[in-house]
Amino acid sequence: MKAPQSPRGGFSFIELAMAVGIMLTLLALLFPAFRSVKRVNASARCAANLRQFALAVQARAADTGDILPYKEWVPDPNPEIPAKGGAIWRTQLLPYLPLQNDLETCPAESLPFKGYTQYCHYGWSISTSGSNRPFRKVLEIKHPSRMMIMGDSFALHWYLVFYGSNNGPITEGSTGGISFRHGKRANFVFLDGHIEALRIEEVPTITARYTPPFEAFWGGR
Repeated sequence: MKAPQSPRGGFSFIELAMAVGIMLTLLALLFPAFRSVKRVNASARCAANLRQFALAVQARAADTGDILPYKEWVPDPNPEIPAKGGAIWRTQLLPYLPLQNDLETCPAESLPFKGYTQYCHYGWSISTSGSNRPFRKVLEIKHPSRMMIMGDSFALHWYLVFYGSNNGPITEGSTGGISFRHGKRANFVFLDGHIEALRIEEVPTITARYTPPFEAFWGGR
């Protein structure tokens, strides 16, 4: 007499297919959320980097008679500036930055940082202290909370300029070095140290020149 057979163990092919299908559906639903969390985290780390630069600007101003960093080499340093003056903004701020290797690297940028002569991630606002007025003082800025001093940049753009034209729409290719890499937003730090993540249409362009928003954003006036 045969012993009774126990029910067959395991899953049928249909059951396995259904389980795999449910898992793939869940992954498809969760993947955008994971990407969103990653993007938010990268933007937050980028903002923290820019905030450190803003603190360095204030610390340097305390040592140099309230002078803002200037964007490029100037042939004759102002008498108010110590003899060590003359370097671009990055060199001027380095002594006031924390000893971190990744401060100049935006985590949302896919191309590696290779220095400011090859590929950089952040740029200094050309209107903050450009060639025509390299020795502006912090106290001269009427609206420090409205003047952008640094932001996300790309390629060889170690400084940012106002962009656009009087004809045609603003495009990613005419942004004056600004990189909108955080979910179509760019991080900017203002002279008072606060951060704003702005879309391309929120940044004052040359079409708005001489208007209060433009003058404040690009020059603190």
